[in-house]
Amino acid sequence: MQGATRKWLFRIIGVVALTAAVFYLWRAFAGYGVAILEIADQNVEVYGLIGGAAFVYAGSLLLLGWAWIAFLLPPALPAQRFKLLRLYGLSSAAKYLPGGILHFGGRQWGGAQLGLSQRSLAAASFMEAGASVFAAFLLAVLLCAGGYLTIAPAAAFAIAGVMLGGARRHDAPLSVIRGAGLVLLFMMIMAGLVMGCAVLAGSESALPALAGAYLIAWAAGFIIPGLSAGLGVREAVFIFLASGGEPAPDLVAVTLFMRVLTTAGDGLFFAGFLAFDRKGPRLVKELSSIDC
Repeated sequence: MQGATRKWLFRIIGVVALTAAVFYLWRAFAGYGVAILEIADQNVEVYGLIGGAAFVYAGSLLLLGWAWIAFLLPPALPAQRFKLLRLYGLSSAAKYLPGGILHFGGRQWGGAQLGLSQRSLAAASFMEAGASVFAAFLLAVLLCAGGYLTIAPAAAFAIAGVMLGGARRHDAPLSVIRGAGLVLLFMMIMAGLVMGCAVLAGSESALPALAGAYLIAWAAGFIIPGLSAGLGVREAVFIFLASGGEPAPDLVAVTLFMRVLTTAGDGLFFAGFLAFDRKGPRLVKELSSIDC
């Protein structure tokens, strides 16, 4: 009974958050609809760049997949690692299904088929999610406080963590450090994509601050339960933080560009692994039957 109550509570929180976000976004679009259309009315080259950015985003998701594997304790065997990465890619699409957290269930189901313990899989997912939220907030603070000067040190720190952990993969503490470095690298790529979209939208705001605001918005959309891929909440929080409560057409355009490229990138990431896995359709069917 407690589990059912908690489940309904999460769903109510998600519905309330989504409703508030949609209302805020509706006001933003209603007030600047014409201006947004002018910004979005770009040539083919601009949308070609957004399409290319979708491939970059899809590739960056591999970093999160490897981070999840690095967080597995005890460490996964070498023969299991690519299978686990493929599992991560296939289950990632489930975050777009109602409930928003079905991709975690997919990892649990698929990992159990590979002989891993439910406890180890759940702990790795929890650590990857926690590291993602922490890295997003940390990088956001650094970008807002130090601007471009923080990018190089953060990148060096992340790469050092990845290389240190990769040198001795069977060392549990170093493996966790490696996972944290991979997550931080992913967040840096996300920040770069936001800056690129801001340039395409003709935004005159400080690019590092915009990237920081988006990372916080990403974390907000990630941690609110019941939402599918942070839909609505991520965009609303970004516009609110970046504009100080007064939406601007260039910021709304950035949210549209980022939503298009991340959705397309998630689709490419899933499709790539589905093409290499004949059991992919079976996993999708199993995911759709999970009750969260």
